[in-house]
Amino acid sequence: MPSFTPDEMRQLWRYSLEQDFRPLSAPAPEGFLPTTLKPIGTESTFHPFSPSSPPESILRAVPSIDDSGSRLALPNGPDIHVFDLSPWTGTPIRVLQGHTEAVTVVQFIPGSRTRLISSSSGYTVGRWSGNGVEKGPEIILWDLDAALPGSEQRERATEATLDMATEAAIATALDSLSSASYTTGASQWGPPRHPVPGLPISTEHRYALPPAQLASLRSSIRTALSQAERTTLVLDQNKLNGRLITSCQSHIFSHDGKKLVYLPGPAPQSNKDAPWDICLRNFASDANAPKTLTLQGHRDAVVWLGFSPDDTLLASVSWDGTVRIWDVSTGAQKQVWQTGHQNWAGHWAADGQSFLATRGNGMVFLWDVQTGDEVWRYNAGQGEWCRALSWSVPAPGSPEGIIAVGGNELGRVLLLSPDRPPDGVKREAIQERKLSTSRVEGSVETKRMAGKFLGVNLVKFLPSSPGELGTGLRLAHGTDFEKGMEVVDLVQGRKWRFGFEDDGMREEAGRGVDKARYHWKYLERTGQVLRVSADGIRYFDLD
Repeated sequence: MPSFTPDEMRQLWRYSLEQDFRPLSAPAPEGFLPTTLKPIGTESTFHPFSPSSPPESILRAVPSIDDSGSRLALPNGPDIHVFDLSPWTGTPIRVLQGHTEAVTVVQFIPGSRTRLISSSSGYTVGRWSGNGVEKGPEIILWDLDAALPGSEQRERATEATLDMATEAAIATALDSLSSASYTTGASQWGPPRHPVPGLPISTEHRYALPPAQLASLRSSIRTALSQAERTTLVLDQNKLNGRLITSCQSHIFSHDGKKLVYLPGPAPQSNKDAPWDICLRNFASDANAPKTLTLQGHRDAVVWLGFSPDDTLLASVSWDGTVRIWDVSTGAQKQVWQTGHQNWAGHWAADGQSFLATRGNGMVFLWDVQTGDEVWRYNAGQGEWCRALSWSVPAPGSPEGIIAVGGNELGRVLLLSPDRPPDGVKREAIQERKLSTSRVEGSVETKRMAGKFLGVNLVKFLPSSPGELGTGLRLAHGTDFEKGMEVVDLVQGRKWRFGFEDDGMREEAGRGVDKARYHWKYLERTGQVLRVSADGIRYFDLD
């Protein structure tokens, strides 16, 4: 069986297009759309991290920027570094500590620059934590105004304090071992002798460990003490036992920021018949509203969650072959759609009357939320695991907007009209964009495998002008493998490629794609594209 590694792909890949987007209303240009390259070095502003800031480890999880675009939260192992973007100093204004494992998700609550949420994977099920019980994943709610010494987050023990506690624990353990051996006669020191109770074991009779074993013991005890101490940094009322889901562009919060959706406890094994419950946490001040609702029904992995535009309904997309709609005030199930296959991504219509979802074999479904009827289905192609969806506002020639669907090979993006076909089966896409492997050196099989690295993980319609909130007709998209992002204006018929050089996916130097981690964000209030990387933050203009 031939193989093709990411390192090989980095060396061989050269950007090439087979099909491109076209303007929706203007005449299509000959060839591909005119492109503005925005490689590193063409940014309008660069904010470097200070030398004391953490290196690339800050980019193991996706950072978060608050709605105002003025504050950045970066996961760094089990910590979260919070920066003010203006004025920029390069040094965190807060370092939030409380997780015992690496932070996997962090997000600001909508409308707030002081409140955020984070989650970590916790201990693997079956592994024992320091207090002798299994510890699952953990969610922590943070308030930056309260995360000050003497308030909801206390100061951490110093490194010196942890070192002293470690040495004290080792000494106590060795004394206990020495006492046990000394009194039972099981030691190397000869016949049993009984020391006077309460007196310390003499140095000559202390249990000794080889240096390597002592170093290993010291490391294990210090790690256990550090993790145990971390668990006391945050009040229990600010913790939840569960997981935050961000796969397939899933949502964590309602639009008003008053409700949180998460999956409770450790994840059950997927691809098995097991309950996958959903929890709704209500932050509203209404005393009559239940604090937490548990939604039960799914029997396999839940991979997408999202609130309706008016925040009254929640949609869930699951591998159990169902897509479900829930009432967020009561937890009642309003609709269950059976697709007969693993499902991946979802998206609400702007009016909340329709819901869109993708199935693992390439089928795209649109349903009427009120009646439960299937409006239409579209076959994107056998094997197209479409994991990214977006839906625009009304567009030229499409009063109900345009749907963008991301495929799992060759950077394929389909544009669909939500209009209802007479027989309920949509047979043609409005447009299709697809990369080509024609410039990849190698056999036909090598080119085929290269295309599989280019699954689309982002499609999102952006505001069409700076300062406009909501959805417009500029579409951002990117793939699992690419380290840049492309934005296309579907009205003007032009596009921008951020982070790319002229021959495709090279960065500042070298062949192919480098291994560095980057994260791209679109700032709605300024109309800029922001890139977070290990050396700092770059702002690019759409011009």
